[in-house]
Amino acid sequence: PVHILLVDDNPANLLVLENVLGGLGAELVRATSGEEALKRVLETDFALIVLDVQMPTMGGLETARLLRSSSRTRGTAIIFVTADADADESIAEAYQLGAVDFLTKPISPPALKSKVAVFVELHRHRVSLRAAQLRALQERTFLAAVLEAIEDGIVACDADGTLTLFNRATRDMHGLPEESIPPEDWASHYHLLGPDGKTPLEKEQIPLFRALSGEHVLQAGLVIQSSKGGIRRLQASGRPLYDEAGNKLGAVVSMHDVTAVREAAAAREDTAREQGRREAAEATAERLRGSEERLRLATEAAELGVWTWSVRDDLITWETARIFEIFGVSPADKPISAGRFMDEFIHPGDAAAFNTAIQRTTQSDERFFFQGRFFKHGTGEVRWVEFTGRLQRCADGSPERVLGTIADITERRRAEEDLQRLATELAEMDRRKSEFLATLAHELRNPLAPIRNGLEVMKLAPDSAAAHKAREMVERQLRHMVHLVDDLLDVARISNGKITLKREVVDVAALVASAVEANAPVLERGRHRLSIDLPPTPIRLEGDAMRLAQVLGNLIGNAAKYTPEAGHIEVSARILGAEVAICVADDGIGLAPEALAMVFDMFTQVGPGIDRAQGGLGIGLSLVRALVELHGGAVAAASAGPGKGSTFTVRLPIAREAGIKPAEPGCVPEGKPVAARILDILVVDDNVDAAESLAELLRMVGHRTRVAHDGPQALECARGAPPGAIFLDIGLPGMDGYQVARELRGTPGMERVLLIALTGWGAEEDRARSAAAGFDAHLTKPAEPREIERLLARCPGS
Repeated sequence: PVHILLVDDNPANLLVLENVLGGLGAELVRATSGEEALKRVLETDFALIVLDVQMPTMGGLETARLLRSSSRTRGTAIIFVTADADADESIAEAYQLGAVDFLTKPISPPALKSKVAVFVELHRHRVSLRAAQLRALQERTFLAAVLEAIEDGIVACDADGTLTLFNRATRDMHGLPEESIPPEDWASHYHLLGPDGKTPLEKEQIPLFRALSGEHVLQAGLVIQSSKGGIRRLQASGRPLYDEAGNKLGAVVSMHDVTAVREAAAAREDTAREQGRREAAEATAERLRGSEERLRLATEAAELGVWTWSVRDDLITWETARIFEIFGVSPADKPISAGRFMDEFIHPGDAAAFNTAIQRTTQSDERFFFQGRFFKHGTGEVRWVEFTGRLQRCADGSPERVLGTIADITERRRAEEDLQRLATELAEMDRRKSEFLATLAHELRNPLAPIRNGLEVMKLAPDSAAAHKAREMVERQLRHMVHLVDDLLDVARISNGKITLKREVVDVAALVASAVEANAPVLERGRHRLSIDLPPTPIRLEGDAMRLAQVLGNLIGNAAKYTPEAGHIEVSARILGAEVAICVADDGIGLAPEALAMVFDMFTQVGPGIDRAQGGLGIGLSLVRALVELHGGAVAAASAGPGKGSTFTVRLPIAREAGIKPAEPGCVPEGKPVAARILDILVVDDNVDAAESLAELLRMVGHRTRVAHDGPQALECARGAPPGAIFLDIGLPGMDGYQVARELRGTPGMERVLLIALTGWGAEEDRARSAAAGFDAHLTKPAEPREIERLLARCPGS
């Protein structure tokens, strides 16, 4: 079980903590003082300690210092709890002592429960991982020991013929160590001879090479001329090795030394002539018995159960103690039939596979192999088992018995499921990456449309008021693109630890002024009311002025983006002890409770699907958090819910001395458009610059244009006076372009209107969706003016 220690001198508080954390499946242990807590940690290992700061005799911070002084509890996670809302010094000391969190009463039960659940799960994973690593090490060590202990020689090679395994018995047989030599030299180097003991083996006759070539070798005879003198007569069996995908891994051969057996047989045939040879045969037999005993011990050490199924009697006999442990039965139990074994032990879902494996073995001599679930007798626990075995036949060829081993593979199956789970998580990460790249392409395309349109306007009338307005628009959109690229580069630098802060003393008022100035066009375009509330006394911070202005600029820009027209945005600051709290509040769309927990995560969007068009890349707030934390501060989000506005609060340490700093961007124009017959055209885009610039471009070549910025307004304009053509953005807020297109096509008189999708989304599925919604054409931003005029030439009316 996972243990959590709850330390508080107030029993009522302990009861509340137990009620909140009771459903996590952890064992909760109480302590009403720091002294009792120290005693508890000597008795039990805890995944987490929830520690009250203010306690009589020994406070929480002193208790934590003593815990950190012990190697046993130095790494134990601690969450401090206090009723003192102004405990800034305690917070700082708590984090110096390695606290994972510092909570102020009253505590939010869901927040506490979710935080503690993380550490409970982390502790479980850590314990499981340590156990799995230990088991793997033990298995490898045991396997190596078994291979060294076995009296039969074991030789293996990889797919290229390089020797990879040469156990002790093999080295003794040859009197030589393992060497990486090619198959062509095996026979000469290791003195491999045919069964006559004279003829050198050809490469193609060597059992290991035959197995590597794909042959299943059984009892192949050969002779080894040992480098220590004498010869060894062997019987070799082997087979090729393949992975689960059928790729050849190499081959393995076992070599059984039958020299002693041959000598013993000869001794028994010539007993009358030579007593000494009989004694040698008896000694050889004793060695064989010792080999069998060692093999039995190795089987037990490997935790394998040995079983025999008598085909004629239909009785299963369990031969070793391990098999009784696996199935939870007693050695005193009588043998049972295969049918009863299936009924009482094998899981119903795997019974058919077990029966099929038996049929294949008895009918075609296939190796018996079965993996499946079984019920452990007495407890009913479901576990996994692996059966292997071989059929032995009578002299007349009829099946006599199947002899094999059983292994409990439950832990291995669980480990495989954890790999599978990791693969799923990696796939989810890959999906988020792909979604981010698609959003990035969309966000970079969007500014290009008004830039291209503006440039075309400047080509047509370079000295007009429209050209001046277009230049301003191009500069605005170019600044937006530069901001996107800068954010991406900053995220990469922070992720790689390559960002460097230029520290100096900065005035908060100057930072706010710089951030407001950078966002002035956005605020003016949205007709937002901005109020600033700063203390009369200057507040100074130590940090990078440009980065801190970037933090506030991102928050103000974010507030403007998610606040409807004419909304209110307030920037305020107040001193809290040794920190300043700077707040950016708005009365915009707000945040759902579930969004608050993830709003600072990388690539997080406030809303799915087509709303991505309104949500940016999802890196702005993540960048804010990273920069604030680099300055030793913290940032938090709060909201009363959807539609009730949001507040983002940045807390930064106050400096003792003064100083300031700001910055700015730039832009470019170009060329000349096309001509067309006069048409009545409706342009629909929530991006004001994109809509106005396209409309201006179309007017300059002679068309009559109207502009709408959302779905309902577009429907009203079109139904009031049906246009000849409509350029319709897909990613509109609320009612998207697909819905508008379907509404238009269902309106009498709109069947022949040329409907053109103009959007930043250009994948095949996007084009298919627009065609299904009733669009005649699909253009991705920024569209070529000639392509626009080519499409307009298809318009049926003027």
